[in-house]
Amino acid sequence: MSTINDLVPLVLDRIEESRTNPIFWDVQKEIMVFLVEAMNEAALITGEPEIRYSNSLTTSSQLTLPANQTVMTFSGDVPLFGMMRLESSGQVKKTTVWDMDRMLPGWENDTGDAPDFWFPIGLTMFGIHPQLVAPVTVIVSGIAEPIPIPRPYTGVEPCDFQEEYREAFVDYAALTASLKEGTSEFQQSIRVYDRFISKMQELSKFASRKGSLRFSRTMGTPAAVTPVELR
Repeated sequence: MSTINDLVPLVLDRIEESRTNPIFWDVQKEIMVFLVEAMNEAALITGEPEIRYSNSLTTSSQLTLPANQTVMTFSGDVPLFGMMRLESSGQVKKTTVWDMDRMLPGWENDTGDAPDFWFPIGLTMFGIHPQLVAPVTVIVSGIAEPIPIPRPYTGVEPCDFQEEYREAFVDYAALTASLKEGTSEFQQSIRVYDRFISKMQELSKFASRKGSLRFSRTMGTPAAVTPVELR
């Protein structure tokens, strides 16, 4: 697995800077930051990599859902900013509050032994159906920051993406660097961003959660919305 240090020389080559003694660019404060920004952009576009919730207090990747509660919040050592999957004895189906109201009026009062539906509420909260009669242990997965540590970066942070996509992060970092140069250098680098977007589209298709295309260059990331019916 590549680290940030492995990608830095490639970025320096792209911007025609010395690998051993950069003059115009600060490797730690600029180049490494650009690479981490590229990974964050990739995570938001593609939903990769998918991370399991973890909690060192219980040394477990499992979360216990309390009884008699519909809406709850999750937190842990790996803070998820987008919940993607919930698994109990099997995968729990994702839905929306609007669909629950439409399909099962009065669903808030239903009780059961295991969740059969879950729905997101914002970024850090979610709800389940039915309410549990006893606590149940589940596994929560979602999108987390690829590099979940603050600056300054040391360079040993891993690039937790498939190796064939690391060139895209070099493209993005070189594009960001061109903003400092401005003028014609930046204008010429637009096609580099186009190449980055193409690789992210490819990664979206490759991702394990590709029930439907999650990203396209014309429509962005599809997201479930509350439909409006005309009467």
